[in-house]
Amino acid sequence: MVLLGDARSILISIPNVSDFINSGYISKIKSSSLKDLFLVMEKLRTFSSTLDQYANNQLNSHITPYFIEQMNIAQFSSNKRMITLNPIQDFSSFVNDRKLENLLNMKIDTDTSKLDFSKTLSKVLDLLEIEIKKELNLI
Repeated sequence: MVLLGDARSILISIPNVSDFINSGYISKIKSSSLKDLFLVMEKLRTFSSTLDQYANNQLNSHITPYFIEQMNIAQFSSNKRMITLNPIQDFSSFVNDRKLENLLNMKIDTDTSKLDFSKTLSKVLDLLEIEIKKELNLI
């Protein structure tokens, strides 16, 4: 379960694709579909870094400062070593907290984008595998 105070990374590290494209080897591929998929993979690799930076910035610049100011982190943590000196007794102030609502919605939007990205990446990898096999006359 991913929590509000967590930013999971989806980084693609496929340097061989970048090297393959940048060194001109892509021109040796016969299939235009395979060439296109290699270019899509490079774009996805770049976008994964952008998405990761955005999520970490959101966490470090907005969510964590809010938690430090408004919440009792120990009270919500599963870390049993933390101490709770001043537990929050009344949570009603959070019900009408516009900032918390916006932070939650930003987090939902970012995590949904990561999920959609992961699904797209999976589809592209599947297609890439098929096209590579075709190029190598394995299917």
